[in-house]
Amino acid sequence: MRKGVLASVVATSGAMLDVVERVRQYAPARAPVVLIGATGTGKSLFARALHEEGGRSGAFVRVTAREVVPALAASQFFGHEAGAFTGAVGRHEGFFTLARGGTLLLDDFHLMHRAVQALLLRVVEEGVYRPVGGKRDIAVTCRLVFGVGEDLDQLVAERRLLADLRHRMGYCEVRLPPLAERREEIPALAYGLLAQCRAEESELADVPTRFGPGVLGVLEQLSYPGNVRQLKQLIKVAMLHARDAKDIRLEHLPAWAGAVPVFRRGARREENVSVIAEALARSEGNVARAARMIGTSWRTVARVKGEGGSAR
Repeated sequence: MRKGVLASVVATSGAMLDVVERVRQYAPARAPVVLIGATGTGKSLFARALHEEGGRSGAFVRVTAREVVPALAASQFFGHEAGAFTGAVGRHEGFFTLARGGTLLLDDFHLMHRAVQALLLRVVEEGVYRPVGGKRDIAVTCRLVFGVGEDLDQLVAERRLLADLRHRMGYCEVRLPPLAERREEIPALAYGLLAQCRAEESELADVPTRFGPGVLGVLEQLSYPGNVRQLKQLIKVAMLHARDAKDIRLEHLPAWAGAVPVFRRGARREENVSVIAEALARSEGNVARAARMIGTSWRTVARVKGEGGSAR
C-alpha cells in the first residue's frame, strides 16, 4: 500500500475494511461520492483519501455548510465577473474553479439551505456552471464528494435534502461507522492519535509516549458521541495531564471522560470491590476486559465476580 491518507487508516474490523474497499473502488471514477457518517467519523479524511487514491491533479477544496451564505452562494460556488453586481470590482473565482482538476468536498451538505441545494441541481446533472455575470458555461472538472450525517432517503423524507438532487447525487455511497461499532480498533487508534497529539505539541519534550496498565481497556469501554474526534481530544488532555510521566495512567484521564476508578492496592477492600463491580458492569461481565480496564489481574476480578461482588 502506498503511503498516504488511506495507509494511515486503522482498519481491522469488517465495517472499516468495507470502507477502505469502497474508497479504492470509487477513487478512480469521476462519479460523485456520498460519505455518510456522524460527526467525528472521518468524512473529511476519507474525502482526502478519495482525492489521493484517484490521482487527482488539482486541489482538494473543502466547503462546509457554515461557509455558504444563501444570498451569495452563486458567487461563492461559481465565481463572478467584474461588474456583475454592485461591489464586484474584480473577477472572483468560486469553489468549482478553485477545485478544478481536483476534489470539491461539500461537507454537512444536508445542512445547506434548500435554495443552495437547488442552485447545484444543474451542476450535478449537466456538469457545467456559469459565473455570475458570465456569458458562457464552464465544464466542471473536479470530483464532487458530499458529506452528510444520515441516510439520503431519510434526509429527503425529512425535507433536509431536495428529492430531485438525491438521485442526481448518485449511489456511490460510503457509510462510515461510529466508534461504538469498531471498539476493537480503539487501542491501535489510541496510539496513532497519541502520535498525532505529540506532533501537534512538538514543543513539549516531556509528554508520554505510551499508555499505562488498564488505560486502553477503559478507552475501549467509554462512550464517544463525537467518535474519533472526541477520542483524540480525550487523549490530548490526558497526555497534557501526564507531562513528566513515562506513560498515561488512569488518573490522567479527564473527569468528563467518565472512566471507572482505578484498582488501588492497599485500599480498603470495599472500595476495590466497588471498582471491580463497576468494571464488570461496563464490560458486560467479561473478566479479562474488566481486569485490563482497572489495572489488576483477571484472578482478582474473577474471585470478586464469583463472590457476587460481595465485600466480605
